[in-house]
Amino acid sequence: MKKKLTLVLVALFCICAPAGAGAAVEDLKVGAALTYGSDSDFGVGARVEYPLEEWVPNLGIAGGLNVFFPRDPYTGWWEVNAAALYHFDVSDTFIPYAGAGLAFASWKRRDTRSDFFGVITTRDNSSDSSFLLNAIGGCSFEFDLGFTPFVEARIGLGGGNGLEITAGALIGF
Repeated sequence: MKKKLTLVLVALFCICAPAGAGAAVEDLKVGAALTYGSDSDFGVGARVEYPLEEWVPNLGIAGGLNVFFPRDPYTGWWEVNAAALYHFDVSDTFIPYAGAGLAFASWKRRDTRSDFFGVITTRDNSSDSSFLLNAIGGCSFEFDLGFTPFVEARIGLGGGNGLEITAGALIGF
């Protein structure tokens, strides 16, 4: 599992890090988001976006890390995402986008049972991790606020967290 996580983090860094001689840090946006997942309840996350306008018009990449807090206190869920996003030219303030991406998701469940006197009698630990494909759609709002709010929906194809609804804000450099 540690090898998979290391591989995912290195891949995410390589995808999201500004590359090439003409890459400008001022195009980089970072921020935070709140997410509701149909299979994992509420979560918080960090996000980074970088436009690839030099190579493909209206294309950008986004990466993020989400940590979820399911209702079951003995379950933990987190995921790392990387996606390619195409931004549609609709207006200067309302910018819809669609794309696809790859996620690495991991969950862990800990079951602890006690007897009548409160003595722990059984401990069952289970965990799983997997790579998932995502389809993404959303929009960002470009106002003169000093940050860029966004909302998006992401659906996991082939298992995982089902539908996720995310709202957040990005700050440019």
